[in-house]
This record gives sequence, structure tokens and C-alpha cells, in this order.
Amino acid sequence: AVSGGVGEYVHQHCGTDPAKIRVLYNAVDLVPLQKSPESLKVREELGLPPDQPVVGLVARLDHRAKGHLELIQALALLKDRHPLHALMVGGGRRQEEMRELAASLGLQDKVHFLGNRRDVPVLLQAMDIFVLPSHNEGVSLAVLEAMAAGLPVIVSAVGGLPEIVQHEENGLLIPPKDVEALARSLARLRENPDLARKLGKKAREHIEAHYSLERMGQVANAAYDELVQNKLG
Repeated sequence: AVSGGVGEYVHQHCGTDPAKIRVLYNAVDLVPLQKSPESLKVREELGLPPDQPVVGLVARLDHRAKGHLELIQALALLKDRHPLHALMVGGGRRQEEMRELAASLGLQDKVHFLGNRRDVPVLLQAMDIFVLPSHNEGVSLAVLEAMAAGLPVIVSAVGGLPEIVQHEENGLLIPPKDVEALARSLARLRENPDLARKLGKKAREHIEAHYSLERMGQVANAAYDELVQNKLG
């Protein structure tokens, strides 16, 4: 299973013996996700101002469960006191609906819909904060990549996300579908850049220690070794 929560779901709903379940978390290639001084260049290419913070969300817009609606509404709450630009990375059938919502809230120049992209590690360089206010989630590869890139993350406390993000240690957890909590967390990171830097640094260290491809290989090999030993024993 990709998280302890998914493993528990399989046990509860499929009747699988817990002794036969192993957790093999998603993993990321750390090399292309190292923070570089290219962020200003990336922002310039995207037409973003160099002096305003940028928040990003990487997820398809096929349904509302990834929290695009909540992010746009949170940005509207903050637009006068803490204006932010937002990068929405991912295509999907609700893209135009979300674009219209942003425009209706006066955010047409602040929310940038980039569609499907294959250069997410590059786009992460242009972000200051990463959010994933999902309604439900397993273990998000996008969150792992953002943390590996050294970004402070704000995610919903659902599914396997609390297994990755420890609140106020390497990121911030919020209740799902809570627009005001998301807005407060964004404002907090804007007002406290030291906290944002600390969370980003801890996030990178956590991914290096637990979610690298090397670590994933070690865990997978250990599981196979255990199976072989049980078979031979």
C-alpha cells in the first residue's frame, strides 16, 4: 500500500490480513528537485512579478476534490491584505469553470492556469508555497516533489498526507474544505518568512531521509527478501 491509511482501508474493506500488508510509499528523484537560483528566470518566463509571492497547486482539474475551488476562494479573502499569484498546474474539464470563478472574484490577473506540463520540477522553482487542499488523498507525488524542492507546504489532513506532513514541523495541516483555514495558513507563511524557510528546509530533509528512490528500493527489496525467506523457511 502507498500509505498506512490505504493499508488500513484494504484491511477493513477487503478483509486482507494486516500481516500480509506492507507500506511502500511513493518516492521522488531528488536531483531535479534541488532548489536553484533560476527561480527569477522561471518567473520571468511565466510573466510573474518578481516581488510578489507565488503559491502553486499541481493536480488535474477533472473534479473538485483536489481543492482548486478552496484555493481560489482563499486567494479572494487575501487579495487586499496579502495578494498572491497562483500557478494552477494541470489540465482537465473544470479548467474553464475555475478560470471563470477566478475572474468573478477579481483574480483574473493573479491565477495562472498552465494546463498539462511535463516540467513540474522547473515550475516548482517559481513557487514560494505549495498547497494541496484535497478532500481525500492517498500519498500525493506532487506534495513529495514540492517538499523535495524545499517548499513549505499546506495540505489537508486527509488520507496519507498526515503520514508525510507533520504539522508545524515540516509543513502545515488544515481541515479539508476549510477556505478560512487555508487563507489563515497562507497569510501566516506570508507574514512569517522565517517559519516558511524553516518548514521548507525540514520538508526537504524529511523527503531525503524517507522518500528518495534509494529508500523506496531498500523497502521494496526488504519486502521481497522477507517473502523469499518465508517461502524457503
